[in-house]
Amino acid sequence: MMCRGDADMSDNYIRICPVCERENAADATRCACGTSLMGVDFSVKVPPPKPAKSSEAPPLENVTSKEDGLVFSAARHAESALVRCAHPDCAQPNPQGVDRCLYCNRPLGGISVDKHSDASDLQMRLPSPLRSRFTAVEILPTVGAEADLVRARVLADGTERVIKLYRQGMEGDPALLEKLMQLRDPHVIQIDEAGLSNNIRFEVMEYFPFGNLRQLLDAGPVSVDRIREIVSEIGQALVQVQAMNILHRDLKPENVLVRALSPLSLVLTDFGIASVRMATQHFTGGARTTRYAAPEALTGVIDEQADWWSLGMIVLEAVVGRHPFEGLNEQIINHQLATKPIDVRAVFHDDLRKLCRGLLMRDPRARWSWPEVQRWLACDSTLLEPQEGPVNAALRPYRIADSQCTTAVELAVTLVKHWGLGAKDLARGTVANWLEEQLHDHNLLRKWQDIKDVRGVSDDWRLLQFVLLVVPDIPAIWKGVPVSRESLLIAARKATSGDRKSAAWLHSLHVEGVLEALAQAERPEVTDFRQRWLQGLEQFSRLWALARDAEDRWQREPKAWYGSSQVVVDVDYAMYLQSARMKQPALEDLHGHVLLAVSLPAYVAMVRANIVNAIASSGDFCPWFNVLGPIHELDSIGIIAAQLLLPLAQEDMAKEAAHVTSAQNNSISSAAEGTSLLHQEVQTILELVKSGLGTQGARLKLRDALEDLQAAGFRVIRLAPTEKNAAKVRSSMDSLLSASIGLQSQLDEIQAIERVNTILYEPRRLLVGGAILLGLWSLLPGGYAVLLLVGAAANAIWRYRLLKDAKFSLDQRTKVFARLCERTIGRRSKNGLL
Repeated sequence: MMCRGDADMSDNYIRICPVCERENAADATRCACGTSLMGVDFSVKVPPPKPAKSSEAPPLENVTSKEDGLVFSAARHAESALVRCAHPDCAQPNPQGVDRCLYCNRPLGGISVDKHSDASDLQMRLPSPLRSRFTAVEILPTVGAEADLVRARVLADGTERVIKLYRQGMEGDPALLEKLMQLRDPHVIQIDEAGLSNNIRFEVMEYFPFGNLRQLLDAGPVSVDRIREIVSEIGQALVQVQAMNILHRDLKPENVLVRALSPLSLVLTDFGIASVRMATQHFTGGARTTRYAAPEALTGVIDEQADWWSLGMIVLEAVVGRHPFEGLNEQIINHQLATKPIDVRAVFHDDLRKLCRGLLMRDPRARWSWPEVQRWLACDSTLLEPQEGPVNAALRPYRIADSQCTTAVELAVTLVKHWGLGAKDLARGTVANWLEEQLHDHNLLRKWQDIKDVRGVSDDWRLLQFVLLVVPDIPAIWKGVPVSRESLLIAARKATSGDRKSAAWLHSLHVEGVLEALAQAERPEVTDFRQRWLQGLEQFSRLWALARDAEDRWQREPKAWYGSSQVVVDVDYAMYLQSARMKQPALEDLHGHVLLAVSLPAYVAMVRANIVNAIASSGDFCPWFNVLGPIHELDSIGIIAAQLLLPLAQEDMAKEAAHVTSAQNNSISSAAEGTSLLHQEVQTILELVKSGLGTQGARLKLRDALEDLQAAGFRVIRLAPTEKNAAKVRSSMDSLLSASIGLQSQLDEIQAIERVNTILYEPRRLLVGGAILLGLWSLLPGGYAVLLLVGAAANAIWRYRLLKDAKFSLDQRTKVFARLCERTIGRRSKNGLL
């Protein structure tokens, strides 16, 4: 709930935007034009004018004083009763009761084109000399005040032209028309013919289906390369018309047509208020578009430099994305043109800012024209930086390297460009001294003191907060490096490749809360990215702790390195190594991996494939490593944890293998024990085979004996005493164990057949089946009943033969396996192994 003091302030005070000079509420933090109002002082609200008597007009003499000019509050109040022109290139206020705009001579209701008018009526609008050669297609919307435009098709070849029909009483300059028809340049509109019919002048010119430059600018962001093309095309057009002493005087995006997009080809058109310059300067009183007019146009005296100013305004609008005078009326625009330079500090590209400054110099003699633009297009490094005379000559600029700053915004941008020097200057107090002694901006100084009083933060963090305070819309940057998704991923990739500088930059972003500060400065694009980053770090810590606990348990477990009856514990590990070895990697080393994992699925897939290959080549892998889960099921952070744990797991497996080898080499008794156990299992199997396998019980005993044999065989392989005999032992055991597995499979097959036969031929089921057959015999025709009985008998015979063949195969396998066992045991006296 607003308190009484707040209500009084809202009622009695306002904030005046320093850019567009709108009046805003006292509690407003941002103007409608986008300018921050956080550092703007309060002004006393001027009460609205008293109601005028019926015989009086509303008073317009009330004004509000301001440091950099006047704000015509009462005049704006009076304008609310006026009717604005609906055409966006004019938008001027007109008094009530008029049908056509007093400024552009067009209908106040906007463009009115009857799209449903009869084709014959549209054809009749063409001048009589043209009707036999052209077919009218449609009436085009116009942005000029002196003529209508008709798109027509040439009957001879089917091409299209635009026919300009001057309104009654309007006609072009004959001398200018003659020069334009003589001028055959690809950058200037081509006028094919002109004439007079029924007191209406007409011109036939080229048609451009791609529209004008305004449509190109409104389509989206304009790249630097595209802007260079625009400057080159319009510049060449201005050179051609000025060479013939023609001043365009109304250069704007709507008067630049697009012939082709790739490569870009622009054409200068609409010379409606253009004139032929007969002297060094030209006195003008014609209409013009205020937003693109040069300051000297206010005096009525211009030369060709005025057209170059208009080009500068077009470039500035293309770079920033909106016109600097957007939303302002003509009076305020004229006031700003007369009192202050155009602010180009929003142009963060150095070369483009240099071009804008050169073309928008207030002094026409210092303003750039084609020679300077040519050097700029050629990237001439010797082209001097244009310098506008300071508004306040007594202001001592703040110098950083080769830059001079005369405003707080210029200072903030320059501090960002020279980040190291800027952080030091803020810490030393030189910036604060300049704000107080030269700029006299005590509001900004107080806010900087609040930032400086924050404890436990770095000078870099204070610089970031100062820059966001002064220029809230500046592109995010940290320690001289842009902060974006792309820059973060580039730094992450470098960090994972061992670049310590990139890793430190990412870590500073994390520990100093840079992305949080940007989110508070209304940068929502970093919020989701930061959340995934933090969640990834938390999940990694949990997975690492899980693996560390599993590794600790595995290391402390007794291991049967010397045989099944002898186990050992790694005392050295338990007492000294575990805490240091499984310590989580430093946070600075994790940022790159986590950022890539949460942002790039392709990176995760590559790491997953590398881990799978490493595990496949390692044979028996580490048991504690499997606590993370199957590699193909792990999410992105799980894969990163597996990647960083993999070397430790491989190290444990190598150490385990070394212990096993050492145990085998140093424990002949254990090897002998293992081979003795193998002999016992072989003898057991041979005795079972000799006793016969006709019963189900005998076959089950053989199956259990085969499992014991396999366990003893694997034990013998692990306890191979020397490298010399290890290959022979493995070869013998591989053959024996493979045969035992095959014999087990045959036993399982017989068991499955017998289980099915038991179910099918159970006495009760046979009785039920017989009853069903008898019932079907009585119901079905004789032939079907016989087929059914034959099918049942065939199935019983097939099941019997299946079991018989399986038992026969078991007998054959058993004989082969028995001979293999005898040969394996018989080698003991020959090679000393078995």
